[in-house]
Amino acid sequence: MLNKTNITRTVSASLFAFGLGACSSVGPQYTTPAVIAPQQTWQAALPHDGQQQGLIDWWAQLKRPALTQLQEAADANNPTLAIALARIAEARAGVSSAQAGRQAYANSSAVAQRSGNIQTGAREQSYVGVSADAGWEVDLFGSVRRGNEAAQARLDARTADWHYAKVSMAAEVANLYVNWTSCQQVLGLY
Repeated sequence: MLNKTNITRTVSASLFAFGLGACSSVGPQYTTPAVIAPQQTWQAALPHDGQQQGLIDWWAQLKRPALTQLQEAADANNPTLAIALARIAEARAGVSSAQAGRQAYANSSAVAQRSGNIQTGAREQSYVGVSADAGWEVDLFGSVRRGNEAAQARLDARTADWHYAKVSMAAEVANLYVNWTSCQQVLGLY
């Protein structure tokens, strides 16, 4: 026989279960927005595919050893690239930290103490304690999952910044080299 208390419990349990099921899908799935670029825009593929030697080889095809040496020197002594690499390392640490939220954790500690004073005649006391703690956070509202996605997006952005810095630096070195050789040729004509 159903009474008011049983009906209330059944409805409450059903609503709670429904709420838990709905919580796992809170928030829309992130999708990259479509970027509509003007028709005149053209972008070349990276000449180095993310590899330092690939970039050096790309410049070496111009058969200008001085340019290749300048590119290598600029790459080795560029603080902007060092900062970009440090930001990539920081973003990787952020990804590791965000992924740790998915894992179960366990902590334990032990303490042993002995106290007392022989000179004053205080009685010796001993204390031994042990504690343990374990847990796992249920990602009901998707905050851990969204945190992981955000951390990965930051890592991807920092990696893209590094590629941009490398290509910009190489282009600047090449531009300065071409200007210098042009000035040398003009000076030779005079």
